[in-house]
Amino acid sequence: MIPSANAKLAFDELVRVWGSRPKVYRHGDEAERNFVNVAHLQGSPVAGVTAVATLGLSDHDLGLGPVRVELIGAFPSSFEQGVNIAATCAFNAIKDGVRTAPDAIHPSVVALYRSNPALPHIMLVDPFLWDDGPATIDAGGFKVAWLMMVPISQSERVFAVENGGAALTSRFEKAQIDIFNLDRPSVV
Repeated sequence: MIPSANAKLAFDELVRVWGSRPKVYRHGDEAERNFVNVAHLQGSPVAGVTAVATLGLSDHDLGLGPVRVELIGAFPSSFEQGVNIAATCAFNAIKDGVRTAPDAIHPSVVALYRSNPALPHIMLVDPFLWDDGPATIDAGGFKVAWLMMVPISQSERVFAVENGGAALTSRFEKAQIDIFNLDRPSVV
């Protein structure tokens, strides 16, 4: 179920990038007042991984001027909560005003779905997992940009707050982290 023109454009972009039509599920907040769709596709970008993305977060003005946002990410297929993480980050932005921009951190999101996680938080970065996108979408009057959800540790969160998300991302690149490993060691 795709509710808006923005979500339809985002869906079409996911089909292009992921190379297949994802399944889409509607998620509601606890009060069932706010809804967001989350797409997911197993085997993207590699086998054993499930890609997830919001569809409809871009219907909400998050205070980024002429830019709206959709979230994208990938989690081990054995961890079936990736769609819930995407929905929770969307509701954090819509309902609670949690900053949803490059290098922003959504605290304790993974911890809601995994006991004692090594990587309890989500940091938002420019997408890099898929060779050709996802691309920014012209939605008539504003642009829809994509932010990728990356699980991070508590010490990585502190480091990013003190030094900036770019400094943490640089450490990720230097360490060649396994982005799909929810138990990977912290880089700081």
